[in-house]
Amino acid sequence: MRPLSSFSLIPVVVALTVLPGCKPKYPTVEEMAEQRRQKFAAILDAHRAASTAQLKALHAIAREALAAPPVTAFEPPSGPVDEALTLLRNVEVLAGADHSAKLELPRETDGLNCAVLEQALNTPGYNDDISFSLENHLKRLEALRFVALVRVRDYTPPKVVMAGQRFEGGRASGDVLVYALDSRQRVGAFPFEIFQNDHVSVRGKTEVDIQRELDSNFASDVQIKVKRAFGDFIDHKVPSTAPGVAQAQESARWENKVELAILETGLLGGVEKVEVDPAAGERPAVIVHAKYPDALRMKDGSARSEVTEAVKKVLGREAVIRIVPVDTK
Repeated sequence: MRPLSSFSLIPVVVALTVLPGCKPKYPTVEEMAEQRRQKFAAILDAHRAASTAQLKALHAIAREALAAPPVTAFEPPSGPVDEALTLLRNVEVLAGADHSAKLELPRETDGLNCAVLEQALNTPGYNDDISFSLENHLKRLEALRFVALVRVRDYTPPKVVMAGQRFEGGRASGDVLVYALDSRQRVGAFPFEIFQNDHVSVRGKTEVDIQRELDSNFASDVQIKVKRAFGDFIDHKVPSTAPGVAQAQESARWENKVELAILETGLLGGVEKVEVDPAAGERPAVIVHAKYPDALRMKDGSARSEVTEAVKKVLGREAVIRIVPVDTK
């Protein structure tokens, strides 16, 4: 074997020196944009017919659902509904309604933005930066078989009171209408009523910051509970957010707390049951059923101050309190 010497490198050096100033050619920004445009044009052309038809069906169904009467009872699905092939959206957003939604939920957390896809299909030379996943989004759109349209018919936002020391929880009610995309027929529906949790962790120090966090918290709560209710619907179960059910759960939480607070006063009234209607106007209605009601009320029948303060501490506001013997309605 011949030993390698410095002379062995001469041809290489010569080869390198005969190409002075040679640099790799990179495409310009304009050229890259044109390449991307051509790529997306091919994708859009391949999916234009199917995706456009799907979007038209979604808009038409949403407009029909927007005008439908309120759903007052659980309508179980008339056949199998696949959650993975269902678009869950706010009806007013999908219908393109002129007025803003009371609560624009659920938000598009699944990454399938129909408005962006529609813009891509209708824009000549579409060349948006997000379009690296355009083909996957179009495939997902075309694979949809159902749409679940959320109508928030009544919305009471949460409210900070007592200088941020407590709050009145929000409430949202409405319904969800489910349609099959191929037939454009309604295949089920259910009403819902959602109350905000009675405890919320906040970081804000000012009342404005706390209010903003409460609004965000309730929006997330509605989002989660509507999606969970849709899962119950698919399983032919009446959702826990059904009107009346949610109200009963809300009342039960307050009733247990009020009963415990009255017991902690030390008054020997023999409380057996407490009824609370937290939605009864500015002053909630509270009925205390006791074995010895006179131990809890004044001679004029009004609640003793200890009871009044205990109830106010739990509910955070004055209440209309009735103290009655056990078994009294």
